[in-house]
Formats: sequence, structure tokens, C-alpha cells
Amino acid sequence: MKGSDYDIEIYKLANGKHQYTFEVQDAFFDRFENSLIEKGAATVVVDLEKTDALIKMAFDIEGMYELICDRSLDAFMYPFSTNATVLFKYGDEPQELDDDVYVIMKSAQRLNVAQLIYEFISITIPMKKLHPRFQDEPDEDEDSLVYTSKENGLSDEEDDIETDPRWLKLKNLKDKFNDN
Repeated sequence: MKGSDYDIEIYKLANGKHQYTFEVQDAFFDRFENSLIEKGAATVVVDLEKTDALIKMAFDIEGMYELICDRSLDAFMYPFSTNATVLFKYGDEPQELDDDVYVIMKSAQRLNVAQLIYEFISITIPMKKLHPRFQDEPDEDEDSLVYTSKENGLSDEEDDIETDPRWLKLKNLKDKFNDN
């Protein structure tokens, strides 16, 4: 796969709406160093709207990629779907104004959307990766409540340590202030 596979020729593109479709396969993820995804496939539809002042691209991405389950370490395919919009404004020097607003040179010949596609797919990776067979099980972390029975939150060992009298005076002052 060449880098030009994800190029959109914009220089001679007429003003108006255009649509592009890109296919993503395993080799796509290999081109990114330290990629979070090694295996996957997706279809990317880009709706491009060009005007004299800017280019608006709406990305619609659907596919699946392989994840490793945090609990069982089994590999499984994770389906995903995401949408994103990016604006390209014309300016004197290329720069990123915001996460989804870029400045490009008026003389730009083409836009390569590979990095954008990779980023949009990468942000769909869930924080907690659970194999589908564990999806219906209750989450132990959700029901657990962490608290301490001591008022000041110190353990028995820390409580046994003698406290500097200056800190006790400050604590008393703080308690007095809170009572008012």
C-alpha cells in the first residue's frame, strides 16, 4: 500500500460536493509506528465539500479490529462505527488551529487523509477491552465502594504516630471555622 492510496487531489477539484471511499486493511495499520491496532478492516466514506474559502470533510467509518481481552487475554474482533468532521482553511502557512481545523496552502495539490483516518479509528478503542462473552457479567468495579471508618482517613499505624501540637492547633482552628 502506498501513501498516495489515501490522497485526495484537491487542486483541480471543482467547488461543490464530492464523495470518496477508502478501504482499510491490516497493512494500513502497519504504516503507523507503535500502532494500537495490528489487525482490522474498515470502510471509510469521505463526503467532501469544497468552496473558495475552505474544504469540509465528513468522515463516516465502519469496521472492526482485533483487541486483546483485559480479563482473559483472548483475541476478539471489536466492531466500531464513528463519524467526524474536519475543516481545511486556506492560509499562508500550514498549521493546525484546533483538533478539527487545519490551515493549508492555497497552492496545495492534494490532501492525504491516512493520518486522520488512523486517529479517528484509534479513538474508538475502548478503555476496558472485554471479550463479548464477558459483556453480560456484572462489573465488580462499579459496585465497590471505597471508604474509611476513621474520620481523618488515617490507618491505625499512622494514627499511633504522635502529632505535632502545631498541627493540632491548626486542625482545631479549621474545625472552629467549619462549625461557623
